[in-house]
Amino acid sequence: MPKTDRYPFRPDLRAKLVEVASRGETLNYLQLGVGRAMIGRYLLRIAREEAVAGRPPLTAVVVRKAGGIPGEGFREAMIQVGFIDDSDRDDERTVWERALRETHEYWRPKLMDDLGRS
Repeated sequence: MPKTDRYPFRPDLRAKLVEVASRGETLNYLQLGVGRAMIGRYLLRIAREEAVAGRPPLTAVVVRKAGGIPGEGFREAMIQVGFIDDSDRDDERTVWERALRETHEYWRPKLMDDLGRS
C-alpha cells in the first residue's frame, strides 16, 4: 500500500481538537498546521478512533476559513465512521451541526472541573 493511502494517527492533532472542542469553538484547516495533502486522512483517522471509543466526531470542530463549515465530504466521512447511517437523509450542514453540537457537549468541561475540587 502506498504511503499516501495510510491513515496515520496524530495524537498532537487530536489534542488540539480536544482543546478547541472543550472551549466550544471551531478552528479552520489552516490552523491545524499540517500539509493539505494529509489533512483529510488525519481527520478521518481521528474520527474513526473517536467512534470506536463511543465519542462524537471530534473532527466536527474543523471548518473552512471561508464560510465556517467543513469541507465537502463531511457527511460521507460521518457515514464511514458510523456517526450516521447511509439512509440518513439529513444534508451535509445538518449532519455537521448535529456533530458539532454533540462534540461540544461531550467535551465541555464539567461544572466541578471548572470550579475545582474541594
